[in-house]
Amino acid sequence: ESAGIGIKVLPLPEEGQPASFSGGVGKYNFEMSVSPSDVKVGDPVTVRIRVAGDGNLKAVEMPAFKESKDLKVYDPKVTEQDGEKTLEQVVIPKNDAVRELPVVEFSYFDTSEGKYFTVSKGPFPLTVTPLAKGEEAKVVGMSPSAVFTASDQPEELGQDIHFIKEDIGVVQ
Repeated sequence: ESAGIGIKVLPLPEEGQPASFSGGVGKYNFEMSVSPSDVKVGDPVTVRIRVAGDGNLKAVEMPAFKESKDLKVYDPKVTEQDGEKTLEQVVIPKNDAVRELPVVEFSYFDTSEGKYFTVSKGPFPLTVTPLAKGEEAKVVGMSPSAVFTASDQPEELGQDIHFIKEDIGVVQ
């Protein structure tokens, strides 16, 4: 039996802790991309975020966009492998007033330097064009009143490639 080893664990300093700090302790690289940047109302935009470095990636909470009056936001897909953590999130502009995706901040505590660091990416410019007359876009998961349309004609149900049956019949 070997002798025990004492470990001194220091708490993270409260002083200077940024609001965007989410648990990253170590030294990290933060990258972000948005594509495409030229879309129509209702078209998806993919946000990709990559965090890599020395530290416990499991403790790092990835920054993600939140739903707003101008953006429909889907839940992000977060994966971790080969020493990096990635996030992919689909964001959909609800109107042509959207001009950019805002700045995203990632903060971590660097133990070798003993202080917090914040990396900012963005804003990311977007060109959102309105729908042409007769064109429509639907965003899955939104209320029927939130359908973006450039047409006044009602949609014909059951005319799609495969439509949803309201009554499935007899099930055995």
